[in-house]
Amino acid sequence: MKRISFLIAFLLCAEIACAQSYPARAVKVVVPWPPGQATDIAARIVAQKLQEALGQPFVIDNRAGAGGSIGSEVVAKSAPDGYTLLAASSGPISIMPLLQKTPYDSQKDFAPVSLISTVPFALVTHPSFPANNARDFIAHVRANPDKYAFSSSAPAPPRISSSSCSTRWRA
Repeated sequence: MKRISFLIAFLLCAEIACAQSYPARAVKVVVPWPPGQATDIAARIVAQKLQEALGQPFVIDNRAGAGGSIGSEVVAKSAPDGYTLLAASSGPISIMPLLQKTPYDSQKDFAPVSLISTVPFALVTHPSFPANNARDFIAHVRANPDKYAFSSSAPAPPRISSSSCSTRWRA
């Protein structure tokens, strides 16, 4: 009888422990970009909906810099308890580790949870620019390598010498 009582008490305690719902406290959502950037906006929308649905705060923590690797490193080194999430984009997770050494291993240090958005990109120019399509744009920039510069939030592409290609990239 003592064993049965102990077993019932153990099962009740185990059930109480298992009944704790996630999240039981605030969740930090690290965005490795500055406020107002596309990933930040998407993370804020999703965090608000999660907060409403789950009843706990989802706090945005912008950790911009180094092409997204600063914020990504913060999450990689945090406790793997589900209370620090990364609003990741392709740059610091899939592209940057191929181009340079990162302070995290994106294959081992992160586990995907959900795709929250896709963001289309568009190449636009002023109407007076002498190109009407991508082919004309590339041809014009290659014909005028010292006239144009490229800017991006991603790591700078490798420098290309004018002898191997007529395009020079500037970070």
